[in-house]
Amino acid sequence: MSGLASWTVYARLRRENGSRLINNQALSSLSVAFVLALAWAKIGSPNSFAKDGLIDGLGSLSSLLAGFYVAGLVAIATFFRENSSLDDVIVNGSVILGKDTDDEEHFTRRQYVCSMFGFLVGLSFFLAISSVLARASVSEVSDIVKSFHLKLWHTNIDLNDSIEFVLVWIWLFIFVWQIEVTLRGLYYLMDRIYDIRPRLGRPPE
Repeated sequence: MSGLASWTVYARLRRENGSRLINNQALSSLSVAFVLALAWAKIGSPNSFAKDGLIDGLGSLSSLLAGFYVAGLVAIATFFRENSSLDDVIVNGSVILGKDTDDEEHFTRRQYVCSMFGFLVGLSFFLAISSVLARASVSEVSDIVKSFHLKLWHTNIDLNDSIEFVLVWIWLFIFVWQIEVTLRGLYYLMDRIYDIRPRLGRPPE
């Protein structure tokens, strides 16, 4: 499996009914990001892409989170506890890779969380790198857009402001998606990783 395919495993997982696991996450993240982008535009979108601006600051946060994601990936990949259910196939809310193909695979909790944190590492790298590129090229891009002297649909909305809003929305969508998946990963690290299978005649420790 190539590096890109390995990174996107989480995005390709499906439920028993065939729906992609990320569908609801993407919809909720888009909605939250849209509200945040509107709020940012409402206050005048101060310093969106420049140094020490919104994208630069959140990109720096994402780069810091990358270390946490790697540590979480190592922890879940190497964690072992006798009688743990971590390596049991997920029964309730099955997670399936390659559904309805010859390579269909039902994931265990360990596989599921490993795919989750691997995906988060990739997202954090993308956000960190894109924020650096945005900061480095913001002046040039702004000059190119302004040179057209266009108004969007003959209204009083500047094309430059509209493009900035869309770009901020897209970037915030990926960032909010990262945070949502992170919260799911934290749930597994704090709770499910220590789940013990009940044994007949012996209460769980």
